Amino acid sequence: MDPDLFNAALGGELEEVRRLIGSGATVNYAEPTVGFTSLHIASANGHKDVAELLLRNGAKVDQARTIDGCTPIIVAAFHGQVAVAEVLLKHGAKLDLRDSSGKTALDWARQCGKTEVIRLFETHKRSQEQAAEQVRLANVERERLLKQQTIEKSEADKRAREQAESAAAAAKVKAEADKRAREQAESSAAAAAEVKAEADRLEGVRLALERERLALEKERLEADKRAKASQILPPSPAPSSIPMPPAQNINMKNGGGGGAVTTTAAAAAVGGNVGDTKRAIYEGDWSCLAMDDDDESSVLGEGSTCKVVKADYINPYTRFSIKVAVKVFLAKAGCTNVDAELAKKYAFCKNEAEILLEIESKLGAQSTDRMTQVIGIVNGKLPSSFLNWLGRTNRLGVGLIMRLEAGGSMSDFLSSSKLQSYRMLDRVSLLLQLSRSVAEIHEVDVVHGDIKPSNVLISEHYPPLLRLSDFGEAKIRHNSLADSTLVHTASNHGTPL
Repeated sequence: MDPDLFNAALGGELEEVRRLIGSGATVNYAEPTVGFTSLHIASANGHKDVAELLLRNGAKVDQARTIDGCTPIIVAAFHGQVAVAEVLLKHGAKLDLRDSSGKTALDWARQCGKTEVIRLFETHKRSQEQAAEQVRLANVERERLLKQQTIEKSEADKRAREQAESAAAAAKVKAEADKRAREQAESSAAAAAEVKAEADRLEGVRLALERERLALEKERLEADKRAKASQILPPSPAPSSIPMPPAQNINMKNGGGGGAVTTTAAAAAVGGNVGDTKRAIYEGDWSCLAMDDDDESSVLGEGSTCKVVKADYINPYTRFSIKVAVKVFLAKAGCTNVDAELAKKYAFCKNEAEILLEIESKLGAQSTDRMTQVIGIVNGKLPSSFLNWLGRTNRLGVGLIMRLEAGGSMSDFLSSSKLQSYRMLDRVSLLLQLSRSVAEIHEVDVVHGDIKPSNVLISEHYPPLLRLSDFGEAKIRHNSLADSTLVHTASNHGTPL
């Protein structure tokens, strides 16, 4: 059957070749003497269709060689079979294979002068070269793309790492910021709690002092009632010892002698009714006062017109003794009319007392926490214990008795080492007390007119209470909103610092 396939291929019998292949003939059968296969025979004789059929059914295009090494395409080139050569090239025949003499299919075509075959092979060769070049370029481009993708991936990975590191750093910064914020919040809360606790403590101290003051005031009132019930009155100087100026409209009990008095001048000035009740103060001679000859701190301060001394005040009603501050006014050396000058000093003290009593009547109990308290006015001959400290031979004088603040003035406080021991909260508390005191006296139409460190007194206990003093330059404003006129109670506004 295999030689039959060989003979059918030789004769170009396409249908017979198809039948034999279908019957199981060996497509790659080689003739034993020369080594030709059916494909060699078809290629040599130009049977294109038979060659096509054999190739589709497994005929080997390059592996089938004759005894001298010829491949089917070498045989087709030698015989100039262009159509068969084209079919063989289509099925992958190689032009660079050589026979036993070392010649390729193109070499045989040139040697035999097969021009069309030469042109076909050269065209195919160029196509292969172009295809190879395209493959090479494609490979180069693929390598470039792969390299670029590698670089881009590396850069992307690097950016991803950097972003991750940046995100980690940002998270760390945020965590630290959150931690600081929590610490600040905790610190602020602790500080606020401390401030509140201190404020509550100060308020407790204030309330305790207020209760103590009320208890003392109650005790004083009861003593006054007992004294009045027994009609015990203090001694009084002669009515003519110091003439009273009529401009002050002073109505004195007991004909101007010692005892408690009230006035109507300040009440009328602030729009009150004549006869408004105010706390009674002592008004009499110097017999209720005494100074300690051995106490070098008896002189508390000295102003432009007076001296302030520390003395013992004996209450004429209860006979209780307390330490007080006395503002002492003496006649100037060489004065020819001592009575007239001291009368002016008396009026000055009377005005200051009236203003303090008016403030006290308007503000009530809280006034004792805001300003100094007037106790009385004295006039006449000074005791010898006063002259020892004042150094005057003239024994006539006027005195304004005030509550003693053992802590001294703000000037003393600022120049002492005590300021350094006070916390910022205590310092702020003093400023708040001062501003509150000024605001409250303004609410009752009083203008101090001479606020300075030496006129601001501080209590001795802790926490300190601050009180305004020296209302000698104060003014009382009329109550009417349409009339903002100020009633002057002194000739000057303020005193030198």
